[in-house]
Amino acid sequence: MIQTNTVVKLTAIYIGIFAIAVAAIAWLVFSITQSLYLNQTKLELEQELVGLFDNFDDFPVVSQISALERRMESQSDDFIYAFRSIADENLIVGNIPFWPSGAEDRDGWLEFNTEDHDDSSRAIAKIASVDEAFLLLAGRRLDRQNRALEQLRNNLLVISILATVFVSALGYGMGRLFTKRVEHINTTFRDLAGGAIGARVEQMAGQDEISLLSKNVNAALDQNEKLINNIRHVSDITAHQLLKPVGMLRTQIVDVQSNAAQQTAEKLDDVIDSLDDLKRTVQAVLNIAELESDASGKFETFDLKSIVEKVAVLYEDVAFDRGVRIDLDIRRAEMVGDEAQMTELVTNLVSNALKYTSENSTVRISIEEAAEHISLKVCDEGPGISEADFDKVFEPLIRLPATAQTSPGIGLGLSLVRAITRRHKGEIELQNLSPGLMVKVMLPRTARAVP
Repeated sequence: MIQTNTVVKLTAIYIGIFAIAVAAIAWLVFSITQSLYLNQTKLELEQELVGLFDNFDDFPVVSQISALERRMESQSDDFIYAFRSIADENLIVGNIPFWPSGAEDRDGWLEFNTEDHDDSSRAIAKIASVDEAFLLLAGRRLDRQNRALEQLRNNLLVISILATVFVSALGYGMGRLFTKRVEHINTTFRDLAGGAIGARVEQMAGQDEISLLSKNVNAALDQNEKLINNIRHVSDITAHQLLKPVGMLRTQIVDVQSNAAQQTAEKLDDVIDSLDDLKRTVQAVLNIAELESDASGKFETFDLKSIVEKVAVLYEDVAFDRGVRIDLDIRRAEMVGDEAQMTELVTNLVSNALKYTSENSTVRISIEEAAEHISLKVCDEGPGISEADFDKVFEPLIRLPATAQTSPGIGLGLSLVRAITRRHKGEIELQNLSPGLMVKVMLPRTARAVP
């Protein structure tokens, strides 16, 4: 499958980018709001100082103090006032317990705690000189603003989380939808690789790129199937037309042989053997073509162990003549497939093993269970095959030079085995045993193997 890992990676990247963008926007909104709050507060305090100075002009200090006290009473608790002499740090009047310490910024603003060691009671103020003898402080507590900003920060955090979760779910869903459509195409090509030339991509509504790709792929596959069917049709006709005259020719030669002299009869035996080989070759090629076209065989439940036992009994005499022992390590294993084809598969494997194993050796046949497969292993003690030639031995009519001169055959046994294995959605492996060769066929266990 495409994997869900791909979807997760794409979604994670998308979420990461979106989360960074949301965090940046939230930080920008918070910073702008905080700046607006602070600028508005400073503007109000500057206007407050202007109003106080209007009341202070040309009035004695006592009147100024009275005016400041009236102002403190009329304003909300958020506003802070303090008045002292430049020469004396003690407060003359004010609604805070002390004159704040700390350096003012270049614009004359001072931030401080209204209560000692209490960072939650922050305030901002501006200090102005009165008659060059006194200092007037006008400020405002930031508690309400800070609470409002904290609430804004929490709201932005919740909104960011909800937006990220929503977009994550949406992105994952869209990613799954996209990869699911791509997976339809991958599944089709896997089926094609398995021999199902009639497999097609599921048609998708719409005119987007994936839908157009699906249509174009199907159009190409339709054309490809027509070409394959035409070639197969010609091959089938040729093979069938060849079988008939071969059979008739063999019959005629047998008739002649019965009346021929001894020497002629022996030569005719060789001709008959050659015709039989040709007939078997053509029939094997037809069988492989039928298997690869996915057009033959009836699937049903059967016991693979029973097939192996029957084939082993069938080849007992051949093995005995060469001094070879057939060792079985098998167990009852039910599977779903074509019993006749599986019998042919086992027959070819055992025949090959007996053909190439050394005299007075052992051919071992075993059935093993895996999590999802039943494994059939056939091992001989022959010369083995070079790993470089593993792929070649599965090609039709290919025989390796090392064995072509010493062992009879037409080079179709393993080709047929591979075709039957693919027909059953299985896999086949070769492994050198030094000495010998192991052929391992792994078949899907569509029915539970019975102990």
